[in-house]
Amino acid sequence: MKAHQRNLPHEPGRPPKAACPCRAPARDAPPAHNLAGKPLLMTNDAISHFCLFRAPMDPGQLRQEVRALAGTHIGIFQWCIGTPLTARHESSVLEVRGTQGAGYENYVNWLIHANLLHLIRTGNDPLRIVCEEGHRAGMQVWGSQRMNDRHHTYDIADTWCLVSRFCEEHPEALLPDGALNWLRPEVQERVLGHFREVAENYDVEGIDLDYTRIPPFFNPDEVDRGREAMTEFVRRTRAVLDEVGAKKGKRLGLSAQLYAQDPLENSVETAYNYGCDVRRWAREGLIDILIGHYRSKMAYEPDISEWLAAVKGTSCKLYAGPGKPRERHCSMRPGLTRFITLEEHRAIAAHLHAQGVDGISFYDYMHHGSFDLRPFYEMGDPEVFRFANKLYVAQRELPLDLGCSATGGSASTMLRFSDDLGAARKQGYNPRTRLLLNIRNLPEPEDVRVSLNGRDIGSPAREKLPAVPFRDMEYEEDMASWHLELPFDCSALRFGMNEVRFVLSPRYEELRAPCRVMKLDLEIRYTDESACYGQWARFTGHGV
Repeated sequence: MKAHQRNLPHEPGRPPKAACPCRAPARDAPPAHNLAGKPLLMTNDAISHFCLFRAPMDPGQLRQEVRALAGTHIGIFQWCIGTPLTARHESSVLEVRGTQGAGYENYVNWLIHANLLHLIRTGNDPLRIVCEEGHRAGMQVWGSQRMNDRHHTYDIADTWCLVSRFCEEHPEALLPDGALNWLRPEVQERVLGHFREVAENYDVEGIDLDYTRIPPFFNPDEVDRGREAMTEFVRRTRAVLDEVGAKKGKRLGLSAQLYAQDPLENSVETAYNYGCDVRRWAREGLIDILIGHYRSKMAYEPDISEWLAAVKGTSCKLYAGPGKPRERHCSMRPGLTRFITLEEHRAIAAHLHAQGVDGISFYDYMHHGSFDLRPFYEMGDPEVFRFANKLYVAQRELPLDLGCSATGGSASTMLRFSDDLGAARKQGYNPRTRLLLNIRNLPEPEDVRVSLNGRDIGSPAREKLPAVPFRDMEYEEDMASWHLELPFDCSALRFGMNEVRFVLSPRYEELRAPCRVMKLDLEIRYTDESACYGQWARFTGHGV
C-alpha cells in the first residue's frame, strides 16, 4: 500500500493562501449557525473507507483519511452514520451493517464488513475516530443519515447485509419494494432514537437528513399525509438536537440534503411532491442548511434560483454542488470514467458563487481511490480561482442535431459563463478562449460555422489529440477526427448565458448519417499552470 503523499497546496516559492469564507448576498435574516468561516461541505458514505484497505484495517488508516483534509476550505465533514436499518458505527439502537448472519459472495462487501467490525470490536469506533480527526483538521463533523436507502432492494450481491431484523418484525412498515414507509411511527421512532444516540454519545456538530437516498418515502396515495408526518419528524429531530445541545452547551445543526437536479429534473417542487416540504422547514427554522445535490449532466450547469427562493428571508443557508465525481456525468458518455478535473471544478464553483450560494457541497467524494485535493484548496474562496484556468461544460441540451451532410442544417444551444472578463482585463490579463467540440459524423471541420451571441467565430479545426486506442475515446461511437477545437476572441462572450449556433453546410449527397454535437466545452486560460500545478498535486494512494 502506498503511503499518503502530500505536497504544499501552493505555488513553489510562495506561501499558501489562507482559506477565506465565501461571501454570498445577505439574506433577510442573520445566519442561525456558525459554520467556522469555511464554505465547503463534504458528505462521505463512510463504507468507502472500509473497502480501501486490506483487512484487518488499522485505525490509523482511517485517521489518515480524515486528516488528509486539513488545510482545505472544507468546514463541514458529513460522515454517513447509516440507514434506518443499519449503522456504520457502534450502536445500541440499530444493528451494525453486516452483523445479520450469512456469508459474502462479493469480496468488497466482505472487506467492508471485516474492517468495520474489526474497528468496533477492538475499541476503535470509526465515528469516534472521524470526530477526533475531523476536529484536529479544523472541521465540524456531522452525522449524515440516509433516510430511505434502497440498495437492499437492488439485484446485487449480499443485500442481506443491508437489512435488519426490523424488516422481519415489522412487515407492515415496508413499502411494496421493501423500503421503509415513513408514515409508520415505528420507523420514525427508530431513526429518532438513532439521532439521539449519535448526538449524545459522539462529539458531532450536527445531523444531516440525506433524502437523496432514496425517494419515495410513502405510498403514492399517502403523500399528502406523509408530507405532514415528515415535517413533524423534522420538528422532533430539531427538538432532540436542541435538548442534547443545551446539555452539551453548544448548538447542534440540522441539514437536509436533496437532489437539486438530475436527469429527472428534480427540484424544490419535486421534493415537495414526494413529501419533503423544505420551504416550510426553512421558514420554521427547523434546518440550518439546505443542500442541493447536483448529479449527472446537470452538475456542470447548476441553476439554483429555485433553491435560493426556498430559503429567502430565513436563517437557513443554501449549499449546492456536484455529487459522484468519478466521471463527467453525461449519459452520452457511458464508457468514460475519470474524475472531474480541477478546471471543471473551478467552472462549477464560479457558477455557484455567481448565483449567490452560501457554500459548495460535495457528495460521495473521497472514496473512489486516488483523488485530487486541489479543488478543495480553492473552491471556497472565489478570489483564489477568479483568474484561474477553467473549463465550462455545456451538456444539458446535448446531443444537438445539426441535420446531415446531404442536406445541411443548423441548431443552437445555450452556454453559461461566469467569469468577469472586464475585471480580468483591468488586472492585466488577456485570457485565451476556445471551444472544444465533438461532432459525430462530420466529414470535414470546415463544413460547420459557429457563431457566439450572433457573432461569427469561424469553423473549427481538428483537435490535436495524442494517438489513443479506439476504446479510449469519449463515446461509445467515436473517432479522433470528430474532436475539434475553435479558438476565438473572448470579447464575443457575455457573463451569464451565451447562445452558440452551429450551421452545417451540405457536402455529400449520399451521406445521411446525422451530424450531432456531442461535446461543447469552453476553455478559458489565463496562465500556463502546468508547471506550478504539477507541484500542487496531492493524491492518496491505496492498495487492496
